Amino acid sequence: MTEEIRLGDIIQTRKKHPCGQDEWTVIRTGADIKIRCHGCGRIVMLDRADFLRRRKRLITQGPAPCEQKEKATMSTEPEKKLPEKAETAPEVPKAKGKKNKKEKEKKTPKQEIMSWILTLLAAVVIALLIRALLFEPIRVDGESMRDTLQDNEIVLVTKPDYLAGNFNRGDVIICRYPNRNSKTSLQLGGTLEVSFVNHTLFVKRLIALPGDLLQIVEGAVYVNGELVDESNINMHSQSRTNLGPYRLGEDEYFVMGDNRGNSNDSRAVGPISRDMIVGHVRCVLWPLNKLGTKVE
Repeated sequence: MTEEIRLGDIIQTRKKHPCGQDEWTVIRTGADIKIRCHGCGRIVMLDRADFLRRRKRLITQGPAPCEQKEKATMSTEPEKKLPEKAETAPEVPKAKGKKNKKEKEKKTPKQEIMSWILTLLAAVVIALLIRALLFEPIRVDGESMRDTLQDNEIVLVTKPDYLAGNFNRGDVIICRYPNRNSKTSLQLGGTLEVSFVNHTLFVKRLIALPGDLLQIVEGAVYVNGELVDESNINMHSQSRTNLGPYRLGEDEYFVMGDNRGNSNDSRAVGPISRDMIVGHVRCVLWPLNKLGTKVE
């Protein structure tokens, strides 16, 4: 005898739907049977044999066919149908163990080390570019600029103005002298050798520019025939030096220390070239009681 399947039967399936529910309601009978999930409302269409195979037990039986006809006759309101989704079977859960493509892969120890090395190299390159093109702190070593600057003070030196060629008489500058450097070589194996040149830096005052006619008479400085007013310079000692007159070449700059009686400068080493000028001394950074003091 064929088992009766009624409209409105509530059944329990052998396997739970992905939504977690295992109770369904029969909403159409016949050759093909439609059932609706109590959890998500999804509708599945099955043939009779597949329906009986999936059904575990009947929870509640629907009304008899005669009762269904009577209710249909008495009802004046059309049945509201839920939208059906084109599906013939419950979704199969994704297999476990498959990696999500968006999931970030964990780096290996070698990759982590390379990442740190590249980060450190980038930081070193950025620091070197800042020192070469923008600014750097430099410590004063010696007393040739007393009393404008004292030994062991740290000053802020800027670069952009001088890289653009904007030099002014009276500027306090950081410079280097010819043949005042030390060379360090690093042998990397075979014929590969890396050399580092360490220049000795000096802090001086820029006195005359290329093309200027310079003369020093008993310590008094004349540029282009005019006496340079140095009354605002706090000199620790004076000098009675005589020099010139001397016309500076197209790439010659004349520098002197404010401590004129104790300064190794252009009076002894001669003029310096533009590429020997490192930067413009702007202010004092150390000691703290002089922090921000402008250097003029």
